[in-house]
Amino acid sequence: TAAERLYEKLIKDNDVLFDNRQERLGAKLADWELLGIPNLLLIGEKSLKDGFVEWKRRRDGATEMVPLEAIENLYAHF
Repeated sequence: TAAERLYEKLIKDNDVLFDNRQERLGAKLADWELLGIPNLLLIGEKSLKDGFVEWKRRRDGATEMVPLEAIENLYAHF
């Protein structure tokens, strides 16, 4: 899947957690907050169809739609 391919690229140079559990999104987001993970990439069918990934930043709570091909460059700035 697109998420797995992106994970394989990002894990080479970054600390990445790939959460593919069969849980509701709300439960996953709650865990994300508890763990204090600074950045979250949400890959959904609808946004992926349009070529985008949702990026959520814990620091300021901002959410941004980022082109899939720009994600690798984005992670270089964390």
